[in-house]
Amino acid sequence: PAPPAAEAQGDLLARLALHPGVDVAAALSNLPGMEHRYELLLHVFAEHHSEDARKLQAHLARGDQRGAMLVAHSLKGVAATLGATELAAAARALETRLREEGAPPDAEALRPLVAELERALEPLVRLIRSAAAKPD
Repeated sequence: PAPPAAEAQGDLLARLALHPGVDVAAALSNLPGMEHRYELLLHVFAEHHSEDARKLQAHLARGDQRGAMLVAHSLKGVAATLGATELAAAARALETRLREEGAPPDAEALRPLVAELERALEPLVRLIRSAAAKPD
C-alpha cells in the first residue's frame, strides 16, 4: 500500500480533478520535474491567497488601483500555474478591467468581477484545506 502522505496527495488530486474550473493535468505539465511538489504548492497557495478577494475589496474601497492590480495579477499567475483555470480567468478579467479603468477605480462597477473571483477562490481554498494531510 501507498504511504499515508501519498494516499492523502492522491486523494487531494482526485478531488481537485473533479472540482469545476481546475485542470490538474495542465498544472502538472506546468511543473516539470516538480510534480511531487504540487500538493505543497496548493497548500502554500491556500495559505497566501485565501484572503485575496477581501484584499481586493479593501484596495478598491480605498481607490488603490495599483494595489488591486497587483493582487489580481499575482492571483492570476499562481492560479494559472496551479491549473485553477476558472480562478485565473476571473483574476485576468478583473486585472484587465482595472487596467482599462481610470484612477481611482469604480469599486461599485468592479464588485461583480470581485464576486466572480471570490466564487472561484473560496471553494478551491476550502477543498485544499480539507485535504487529509498537509505535506511536511
